Amino acid sequence: MAKKKSAKAATTRSQKLRPYVKKVLREAAKHPKRPFLSAFQILDQLEPKVRQKLIRETGSPGGHKAYVRRAASMDVKDAARAVATEIVYLSTSGVEFVVNGKNVVPSSQQNPIALYRMDPTVVRKRAAKAATKKATKRPQASGEGR
Repeated sequence: MAKKKSAKAATTRSQKLRPYVKKVLREAAKHPKRPFLSAFQILDQLEPKVRQKLIRETGSPGGHKAYVRRAASMDVKDAARAVATEIVYLSTSGVEFVVNGKNVVPSSQQNPIALYRMDPTVVRKRAAKAATKKATKRPQASGEGR
């Protein structure tokens, strides 16, 4: 029973994180070279109150020897997968990240980690498509379609 509750809480956390993760990725997209960011880097760039609350709720930012079932970086990863327009992978051999002022080594040095970014042109196209779709929907007049 606890497993289901934990999974549901993680899903809710990652859904609540989406606007904050989107904000971080949009800020990164303003850079001329549009860098990709890892979940650890996104976590570190979240608003301090959001980051602290997430780490407190999960018990760890994540990484090697985190010893928690669901670390903060995993919730950020789930949120980033939902909002990013591009995902690539990086080998983590010899890689360390800094989260909340502490060094974090990815949990598996053999498996690559995902890097995320938002392509501003894709974001604009999605917004335009959504606006067009919304504008073309007409509310049914009462009595129509009966």
